[in-house]
Amino acid sequence: MSEELMYTMALTRVKGVGAEGARTLISAMGSATKVFQASLNELLALPGLGPKTVKNIKAYNEFDAFQKELEFIEKHQIQAYTFADKGYPARLKDLSDAPAVVFYKGSVSLNHPRIIGVVGTRRATEYGKQMVYNLMSELAHYNIVTVSGLAYGIDIECHKKSLENNIPTIGVMAHGMDVIYPTAHTNIARQMVKMGGLMTEHVSGTELRREYFPRRNRLVAGLIDALVVVESPDKGGSLITAEIAHSYNRDVFAYPGKTTDERSKGCNMLIKRQKGILIESAEDIAWNLGWPSPLTQNSQNEKLAQLHGVEKRIYLYLRDSPNQKCHLDKMCIDLEMSQTELALLLLNLEFGGFVKTLPGNHYKAI
Repeated sequence: MSEELMYTMALTRVKGVGAEGARTLISAMGSATKVFQASLNELLALPGLGPKTVKNIKAYNEFDAFQKELEFIEKHQIQAYTFADKGYPARLKDLSDAPAVVFYKGSVSLNHPRIIGVVGTRRATEYGKQMVYNLMSELAHYNIVTVSGLAYGIDIECHKKSLENNIPTIGVMAHGMDVIYPTAHTNIARQMVKMGGLMTEHVSGTELRREYFPRRNRLVAGLIDALVVVESPDKGGSLITAEIAHSYNRDVFAYPGKTTDERSKGCNMLIKRQKGILIESAEDIAWNLGWPSPLTQNSQNEKLAQLHGVEKRIYLYLRDSPNQKCHLDKMCIDLEMSQTELALLLLNLEFGGFVKTLPGNHYKAI
């Protein structure tokens, strides 16, 4: 795997390839290793791959830097997931601009069934901080993970208040794992690794560049089920994140503010243009995403105690899937069961009141 990871990282750096091209080539050839091992004629035969890019692939020889990166991630116990790995964030996989590799250090899965992003201005007011405090206190009952960008203001408030409420929180960074930026958040970042994590698409030693921050924002938008904008002026990173999240068909929520408040203009604008749902409490998120109330969650736990063996495994799989539902075909693959066998077990679970059949061969835990 280390060799394949090295070649995947290298392939994204070949001129004319990039992350999107790397994903396409790996899908066509079966692995990044095979891409570099392919003959000139084999590469030229691939659709959409021009002779200049083929020449660049064959001439590429800067593998030493990525061998050093392998040593770095092993030394610091960092997980590197290619888009073909099970640990790669599933919510990113369908996005055309998703990275071919992500680097992660943490204690919670990047595929947690409920992930909420929280962003806002770097110059948070007491009102904004209070909204974050209230939101995290309420969300603590919903078994979620929060995501933000580790920046000053609302971002770091999200991370801090998540930790205070025992909510795992993930910081997405615009640089490699060898530094924490801003440095003032180093201690918080260390706590996050123990209860949450840190993620980036950049290798160690990556220079801090202004253009990397909007790219970081797209990862925040892609990792989540919904985005909450707490305070935002009419321009800035949080609005960029909201626009990207909206384009990814993620639910966007915005806290309203006074019409005279410069740091609420962005939120008010999102609501006014119907790109953001007005939020007053965590219940607004739960209702829009179809989450069961904490009382219903307790009911699910009671149901779980009645199940055993493979039926319990199926129920847990559905319960922990995004929105607690999944297509039959995907379940067959992930659970390694035949469609006939699984359909019969699902029917038994439906008769017992544990699952519900949805249109299009989808099933949902109830």
